[in-house]
Amino acid sequence: MKWRDFKRALIAQKYSTDPIGKLASPRIINLVTDPQEREPISATYLHSWTVQHFSRILGDYRQSVRREPLIPAGAPLGFVPTTQDP
Repeated sequence: MKWRDFKRALIAQKYSTDPIGKLASPRIINLVTDPQEREPISATYLHSWTVQHFSRILGDYRQSVRREPLIPAGAPLGFVPTTQDP
């Protein structure tokens, strides 16, 4: 998930063919100071203030999926998802 110059990583995957591994805690990356995302140590405490922004973005996303469900992969062209009531 990205917000301005920061990225929050919840999974670890170096190459697209590698299996997905979950991180024990989210990694917050400053894309200005580390554009290649190569920092070996996650300095989450330095950017902990960004968590409120990431939480808001994730909450907005979850609400939008409740209003308008996702279209599953391989669905026919005319597929119309049914609305889920919370």
